[in-house]
Amino acid sequence: MVKKVCHLTTVHLPFDVRIFHKECKSLLQAGYDVTLVAQHGKDEIVDGIRIKGLPTTRKRMKRMLKLPWIALRKALEANADLYHFHDPRLIAIGFMLKVKGKKGNILHT
Repeated sequence: MVKKVCHLTTVHLPFDVRIFHKECKSLLQAGYDVTLVAQHGKDEIVDGIRIKGLPTTRKRMKRMLKLPWIALRKALEANADLYHFHDPRLIAIGFMLKVKGKKGNILHT
């Protein structure tokens, strides 16, 4: 069975070199089903990676207070085996996913 991995970020853009091109593409090449939750105008599949778009905003308070909850909903929709966080502010979301029985990995940016 193919393992599903979901990367989450509310700060970085979806095509960030490290997240999209190095991490997500490497996981895809290794046989994983990869979803990326990031600020993007729409949901789409790019180079085999599912992108779940968050509303784009330059307002820091909105990114800090609203986007994590939208990211949580989209992460649960992905129903991944492993969740990979790129922003320290998503640690609370990680705890909520853990309560739902999900596994996570926190990476500081």
